Amino acid sequence: MPKQVPVCTKKWKGERKEAFYFDAATSANDVTITPDGATTFPFMEPAPFAVPARQKLLRHLIDERGTFTYYAEPCPDLGKRKTHRKPHPLGNPRSVVIS
Repeated sequence: MPKQVPVCTKKWKGERKEAFYFDAATSANDVTITPDGATTFPFMEPAPFAVPARQKLLRHLIDERGTFTYYAEPCPDLGKRKTHRKPHPLGNPRSVVIS
């Protein structure tokens, strides 16, 4: 069974090609995932995509190790970067480490 990742999580870890659910169970609105333009988009599915409010959406990580930034909006810290493994120079990114 794929793991569940709350869609507004600031930092999380995953494995290359891993299937997981983005979970918007506590969100009153759809949460849109978009690339930030600075790094490779960390998901196999094309961008952008939306996680429906109070639902789960099956996604897959890319087959590459590293840290990759992306946006999830709206989240409580609207517009802050999320990350996928290596510190980002623009502040406190959210992160998922792909190993």
